[in-house]
Amino acid sequence: MGKRKSTLYKNTKANHRTEDLKPGEVVGVADMLGIDDREADALPPVGWLRGDASPFHMDVFDCRRVALTSVSTTGDPAIAESFSRLRRSDGTEYIGTTPEDPAYFDLALEIPLQGEELRDGPLFKASQMEDKWDIYRYGDIYYFVRSWTGALIHLAHGHVREGVLYIDGIITASQMVDERDRTFFAREVFFLILNHALGFEYPHPVPSYRAADDDAIVQFSFAEFGRRGWYAAVAGALSPGSTEG
Repeated sequence: MGKRKSTLYKNTKANHRTEDLKPGEVVGVADMLGIDDREADALPPVGWLRGDASPFHMDVFDCRRVALTSVSTTGDPAIAESFSRLRRSDGTEYIGTTPEDPAYFDLALEIPLQGEELRDGPLFKASQMEDKWDIYRYGDIYYFVRSWTGALIHLAHGHVREGVLYIDGIITASQMVDERDRTFFAREVFFLILNHALGFEYPHPVPSYRAADDDAIVQFSFAEFGRRGWYAAVAGALSPGSTEG
């Protein structure tokens, strides 16, 4: 499947968290992103990696230069306060809720855990504004939440058996369902579990209708996945069949 443990995510330099900043403290981009100037300079320009140039068995668009060197900011104090407040959440407030204007899908996804565990509670918490998702598990339900606003975008039902996570249904915000690419939401859930919750390097999905525009791919990648949007795959990362319930 081309999964492997990420390396740059485990940078030895401790990243600064917004809630830890002190008044008057000066924090550079390198401190915030956990990547120094030499590492940044060594990153290739954004562009397609095809054939043997790709670290995966598919063509991918390399977004690392943007993902690992860009800083997310907001001029809205309410968003900044929301992000800081949500860092203290354990996700229990989402139990029993569904995304706004939900769309229901029955489908079958199988995700090998490769020895990793998915415990109840937070599976991934954004530590800085360049992380765009919080992920929680309670029982057989997985909650996928935007880290800036706390909006619940996806809810997945699944169970673990013999080292494999079997997802059999997803409830997603209807805004995520586009007739031009009706499986994007499922590919996103697949990626978020593999990459964010389990820590495997894996290409993130991009809606097929953005494939023809390199700038659109880069902009979407950072807006949706922030500093974890290393490689984009327009097709091939996952193509599940699904039936709307």
